[in-house]
Amino acid sequence: MRPIAIDATTLSVMLNPKSRLPVDYARERITGFIARAEKERRRLIIPAPAVAELLTAIGPTSADYIRVINRKAVFEVRAFDEVAAVELAFLNRDVFASLDKKNKLERWQKIKVDRQIIAIARVADCEQILTEDEALGNRARLCEIEPLRVADLPIPETAKQHELRLEEHEEIADLDQQGMEDESDADGK
Repeated sequence: MRPIAIDATTLSVMLNPKSRLPVDYARERITGFIARAEKERRRLIIPAPAVAELLTAIGPTSADYIRVINRKAVFEVRAFDEVAAVELAFLNRDVFASLDKKNKLERWQKIKVDRQIIAIARVADCEQILTEDEALGNRARLCEIEPLRVADLPIPETAKQHELRLEEHEEIADLDQQGMEDESDADGK
């Protein structure tokens, strides 16, 4: 199976209990996704620029997060190396060149980091990238990497609320009426 890349937002929700996404059961979905990847022996590629984004936001406890990532065999941190640099050069020339002058609203530094993440994912032969960043997802799609959102991940059975099976009972209106009759009988005695 081909690997899947994951970005800084996904890493943050996975590693930081205080991190939140506006998606029901986000942490459980990500945990289930990782468990399925482990079971399928699929690698989850973490591009080094995504790690840098995460560690910049986290601060002094960052070493703990690196240890968690390194302990799990499913994760592979990939550097922006010579091969990725060559891939990025081709992407800049063949895919992104026509878009460079059109996007004036986005910071150039973010665009460059997104492109590095995509180049690393392409070199690692990723078929998808798990991201909540719409701009990164759109760029990935241009490079034939399918963006995947946390809301697209299934909710694991362990996190779902199961149907509550209750015994049949009388209607509430019938019970109320019966209670009123019992009270009037008690008053009459």
